[in-house]
Amino acid sequence: MALGEADETWPLIVEDAVRGQLKEIYKPVMKLERNGSRRCSHIPHSLGRYELEQFDMIPNFFRPLLERYGAGWRSVQLIPIESGRGCPYGCEFCTVTGFFGDSIRFRSNESIVEELLRLKRRARKARGQVMVFFIDDNFAINIKRTKSLLRDMIGGERAIAVARADQREPLTR
Repeated sequence: MALGEADETWPLIVEDAVRGQLKEIYKPVMKLERNGSRRCSHIPHSLGRYELEQFDMIPNFFRPLLERYGAGWRSVQLIPIESGRGCPYGCEFCTVTGFFGDSIRFRSNESIVEELLRLKRRARKARGQVMVFFIDDNFAINIKRTKSLLRDMIGGERAIAVARADQREPLTR
């Protein structure tokens, strides 16, 4: 049994299974930040094994034209990225709190930037373009963290975020 979210624990479970030494209980592996919040340090590095063609936005019949007239591109992929999860609000119409709980957990900026760079390298190697879409439950819930992440993002990646209407402080400050 894996307690909590298995992002950090799953690689340990797989390693133990391969060795034939599964434990009965796996406790969550989370880092505790100075401000008391919990943070996942990374995501499993399985991106290389995923078939990213499922995220290609170009229909098969159109790809030869794109490659010929679209600066040599073979694909344009829209990849979902999760940089954090959880929400403290508990809105009655929303399932996030019930599914992920009322505490907010963020991945480190370094792990997100690393993932973006891996995607960018992979797209270049395949002569494609990549766009990312942050699928966080509430991307802009912590303005300071959001600004820090956006500052750390490199290479011209752009993000689309949906935030609650009562978060009045703009991200541009």
